[in-house]
Amino acid sequence: VEAPAGAILAQWDRVLDLVPVREVHTEGATDANVEDLVACCDLRNLRELFVQSTGPLESEQFLTDRALVALAECPALSELDCLSVQWVGLTDHGADAVLRSPYLAHLREFQLGRAVYFAHSSEAERRLRDRFGNWSF
Repeated sequence: VEAPAGAILAQWDRVLDLVPVREVHTEGATDANVEDLVACCDLRNLRELFVQSTGPLESEQFLTDRALVALAECPALSELDCLSVQWVGLTDHGADAVLRSPYLAHLREFQLGRAVYFAHSSEAERRLRDRFGNWSF
Protein backbone atom coordinates (compact mmCIF):
# COMPACT_ATOMS: atom_id res chain seq x y z
CA VAL A 1 0.00 0.00 0.00
CA GLU A 2 1.36 3.39 -0.94
CA ALA A 3 -0.57 6.51 0.05
CA PRO A 4 -0.43 9.66 2.16
CA ALA A 5 -0.62 8.98 5.90
CA GLY A 6 -4.13 10.38 6.27
CA ALA A 7 -5.48 8.20 3.46
CA ILE A 8 -3.92 5.06 4.91
CA LEU A 9 -5.43 5.78 8.31
CA ALA A 10 -8.85 6.52 6.83
CA GLN A 11 -8.99 3.46 4.57
CA TRP A 12 -6.96 0.85 6.47
CA ASP A 13 -9.80 -1.50 7.46
CA ARG A 14 -11.30 -1.44 3.98
CA VAL A 15 -7.95 -2.22 2.33
CA LEU A 16 -7.16 -4.95 4.85
CA ASP A 17 -10.47 -6.64 4.01
CA LEU A 18 -9.39 -6.85 0.35
CA VAL A 19 -5.77 -7.99 0.57
CA PRO A 20 -3.15 -8.88 3.18
CA VAL A 21 -0.91 -5.84 3.55
CA ARG A 22 2.80 -6.66 3.73
CA GLU A 23 4.31 -3.29 2.78
CA VAL A 24 3.28 0.25 3.62
CA HIS A 25 4.88 3.32 2.09
CA THR A 26 3.48 6.58 3.38
CA GLU A 27 4.50 10.17 2.91
CA GLY A 28 3.37 13.35 4.58
CA ALA A 29 3.31 11.68 7.98
CA THR A 30 3.45 13.47 11.31
CA ASP A 31 4.33 12.08 14.71
CA ALA A 32 0.59 11.95 15.47
CA ASN A 33 -0.05 9.98 12.23
CA VAL A 34 2.57 7.40 13.22
CA GLU A 35 1.07 7.10 16.70
CA ASP A 36 -2.38 6.62 15.16
CA LEU A 37 -1.06 4.08 12.67
CA VAL A 38 0.44 1.83 15.35
CA ALA A 39 -2.53 2.29 17.69
CA CYS A 40 -5.40 1.85 15.23
CA CYS A 41 -4.19 -0.34 12.37
CA ASP A 42 -3.63 -4.08 12.34
CA LEU A 43 0.03 -4.23 11.31
CA ARG A 44 0.75 -7.86 12.21
CA ASN A 45 1.39 -8.96 8.61
CA LEU A 46 3.62 -6.01 7.79
CA ARG A 47 7.16 -6.82 6.64
CA GLU A 48 8.26 -3.41 5.31
CA LEU A 49 7.34 0.05 6.56
CA PHE A 50 8.49 3.29 4.93
CA VAL A 51 7.42 6.47 6.72
CA GLN A 52 8.32 9.94 5.49
CA SER A 53 7.32 13.27 6.96
CA THR A 54 6.28 16.22 4.89
CA GLY A 55 9.74 17.17 3.73
CA PRO A 56 12.27 19.92 3.93
CA LEU A 57 10.03 22.99 3.73
CA GLU A 58 10.37 25.34 6.69
CA SER A 59 6.65 25.39 7.48
CA GLU A 60 6.34 21.62 7.60
CA GLN A 61 6.89 19.25 10.49
CA PHE A 62 9.54 16.61 10.60
CA LEU A 63 9.24 13.31 12.41
CA THR A 64 10.84 13.19 15.84
CA ASP A 65 11.70 10.67 18.53
CA ARG A 66 7.98 10.58 19.29
CA ALA A 67 7.39 8.64 16.04
CA LEU A 68 10.38 6.35 16.61
CA VAL A 69 9.20 5.53 20.15
CA ALA A 70 5.67 4.78 18.87
CA LEU A 71 7.10 2.37 16.31
CA ALA A 72 9.45 0.77 18.84
CA GLU A 73 6.59 0.19 21.30
CA CYS A 74 4.27 -1.49 18.79
CA PRO A 75 3.94 -5.26 19.39
CA ALA A 76 2.29 -5.70 15.97
CA LEU A 77 5.60 -4.83 14.28
CA SER A 78 7.42 -7.84 15.70
CA GLU A 79 7.63 -9.49 12.25
CA LEU A 80 8.87 -6.34 10.49
CA ASP A 81 11.97 -6.90 8.33
CA CYS A 82 12.64 -3.37 7.11
CA LEU A 83 11.90 0.02 8.66
CA SER A 84 12.76 3.23 6.84
CA VAL A 85 12.08 6.64 8.38
CA GLN A 86 12.72 9.74 6.29
CA TRP A 87 12.91 13.43 7.26
CA VAL A 88 13.46 12.71 10.92
CA GLY A 89 15.31 14.23 13.83
CA LEU A 90 17.15 11.66 15.92
CA THR A 91 18.30 11.92 19.51
CA ASP A 92 19.69 9.29 21.88
CA HIS A 93 16.14 8.69 23.14
CA GLY A 94 14.91 7.65 19.67
CA ALA A 95 18.01 5.57 18.98
CA ASP A 96 17.68 3.78 22.31
CA ALA A 97 13.98 3.10 21.72
CA VAL A 98 14.75 1.35 18.44
CA LEU A 99 17.76 -0.54 19.78
CA ARG A 100 16.01 -1.74 22.96
CA SER A 101 12.65 -2.59 21.45
CA PRO A 102 11.76 -6.27 21.76
CA TYR A 103 9.30 -5.71 18.89
CA LEU A 104 11.98 -4.49 16.48
CA ALA A 105 14.51 -7.13 17.46
CA HIS A 106 14.06 -8.99 14.16
CA LEU A 107 14.69 -5.97 11.93
CA ARG A 108 17.19 -6.73 9.21
CA GLU A 109 17.22 -3.18 7.87
CA PHE A 110 16.76 0.14 9.62
CA GLN A 111 17.25 3.24 7.54
CA LEU A 112 17.20 6.86 8.58
CA GLY A 113 17.30 9.16 5.63
CA ARG A 114 17.23 12.83 4.95
CA ALA A 115 17.73 13.53 8.61
CA VAL A 116 16.92 17.03 9.66
CA TYR A 117 19.24 16.87 12.60
CA PHE A 118 21.16 14.28 14.51
CA ALA A 119 21.20 15.35 18.15
CA HIS A 120 22.49 12.02 19.32
CA SER A 121 25.77 11.00 20.86
CA SER A 122 28.54 9.29 18.96
CA GLU A 123 27.91 6.26 21.21
CA ALA A 124 24.28 6.02 20.03
CA GLU A 125 25.42 6.30 16.43
CA ARG A 126 28.03 3.59 16.98
CA ARG A 127 25.42 1.25 18.46
CA LEU A 128 23.05 1.86 15.52
CA ARG A 129 25.85 1.24 13.03
CA ASP A 130 26.96 -1.89 14.90
CA ARG A 131 23.42 -3.24 14.80
CA PHE A 132 22.33 -2.16 11.32
CA GLY A 133 25.49 -1.28 9.37
CA ASN A 134 26.78 1.92 7.78
CA TRP A 135 23.91 2.19 5.34
CA SER A 136 21.45 2.85 8.17
CA PHE A 137 21.94 6.64 7.96
